[in-house]
Amino acid sequence: MSQSPILFFQHGMGESNQNMQILAGRVAPENAYVVVPNLNLLTTFLNLDPLIEVVERSASETLNDFPQSTFSVVGFSMGGILWVEVLSRNPSWLERLDALVLIGSPIKGASLARTVDPFGWGIGIAQELGRNRQYLAEKITQKIPTLVIAGSVNGGGDGVIPIESTRLNSTHFFTRNNVKHQDLPIDLIIGEKVKSFLLHPYLIPSENSRITRLIDHFEHVEGMTPADERDFPRATISHTFSDGITLREWVNPVGVRHIFIADVTGKCQFSGFTGWVHNKALKRAILVAQNF
Repeated sequence: MSQSPILFFQHGMGESNQNMQILAGRVAPENAYVVVPNLNLLTTFLNLDPLIEVVERSASETLNDFPQSTFSVVGFSMGGILWVEVLSRNPSWLERLDALVLIGSPIKGASLARTVDPFGWGIGIAQELGRNRQYLAEKITQKIPTLVIAGSVNGGGDGVIPIESTRLNSTHFFTRNNVKHQDLPIDLIIGEKVKSFLLHPYLIPSENSRITRLIDHFEHVEGMTPADERDFPRATISHTFSDGITLREWVNPVGVRHIFIADVTGKCQFSGFTGWVHNKALKRAILVAQNF
């Protein structure tokens, strides 16, 4: 006889598990075994590795206690980063993972963290939050049904996390307008999206379109950081492809070069920037991309 499904909910930095308990109460099936760890508030500002170990140890104990159960994961903000790390370190767990939900999680790196710690000197947890974990995450999303939710209060992010830093290939993607970062877990509409997805998760097949190839190309430029989409209207078209896809550029007042990719409808699909140190690398990448 199969055991009840397990649902793990993980909160983010600078908060308790209260909001995730509220979300769990709204979305978890009656027969689910729910785990909502509460990380020490102060430690969420210090170092990521001990937090990863806490989440990993809690999950391992639960999975061992219910060896026949499958499980799903809902991570908010830093909580999503913690689970990407945990799953990457325990690839055998993917055989039991039904679904992954990432809410406001800066998997590609939080530009706010990079602003606080621009040279990677390790100021608190900022260095780790600024790291791009797209490669780790997409090894999971290619195999596991994944829902990514981003908030938008300014057209480009939720006030803390840029939309672009949450995007991943092979995932279901939902943008919730007019909801601030800290309110995403308790938003009723997001709760309904999560509940529906956990009931019927399904995999998104990988695509090899020009847009996905362009995004992959620019994401691998050294020093690339997700940018705020609200600067997209300021960009000018630097190249138009035969199918109508465009590359657009903008240099901000302090000389930081931004690159945007727009689909045939003119909607922004990618936004990023590099600092002065990597400006030449971005210029070369733009020239190469024009031949895609």
